[in-house]
Amino acid sequence: MRLTEILEVLRPPMSLTTFLASPLKRDREFLSAEDVSAMLVAANKAREQVLEAWKNCQSDAAHWAYSGEHAYLKALCDILQAAEAVGPDNLPDLPLPRVEGECLMTAISNVREFGEHVLGLAVCDPDKPPKAILKKDGNAWGCLFGPNLQEGVCGFGDTPEAAGESYRQAWREYAKGRMTVTVGTGCSP
Repeated sequence: MRLTEILEVLRPPMSLTTFLASPLKRDREFLSAEDVSAMLVAANKAREQVLEAWKNCQSDAAHWAYSGEHAYLKALCDILQAAEAVGPDNLPDLPLPRVEGECLMTAISNVREFGEHVLGLAVCDPDKPPKAILKKDGNAWGCLFGPNLQEGVCGFGDTPEAAGESYRQAWREYAKGRMTVTVGTGCSP
């Protein structure tokens, strides 16, 4: 998946900045490593500014607005970090997050999870699985990283600890299967 494809879909929850659109306004088919690095610096700076404003906000409305902006910027930073790691044209193929027709907080949550998944799959460290969702299902516990059981990595057990260990083992197997030795490509399917 290409970074430009992702950036065409992801939009700030409100009028944040124009730093994201600037490389795309030139109608380019690709982004260079320098473009990605510059965008990551700008995204991190914007995220720091939002965090500072969030700390000082005085109303519930402002709190939720800053919460949404921060989640969006966190996702953007994750995606840009992944692009730095594996290249802007070699990001993991994942279904794009659902944002159209979703309520604002659900759309933001979908974007945040998408960013975490892209970064987790791009770096593919077998010994450092990304944070998974832990849920109880009947008598068993399950850990899931990904949009669903079919597309994600999961582990199950009778206890949360057993599910976590099963997930870590499943992640090790998944990540090792995705790793290549080709220099400069990172993890690719």
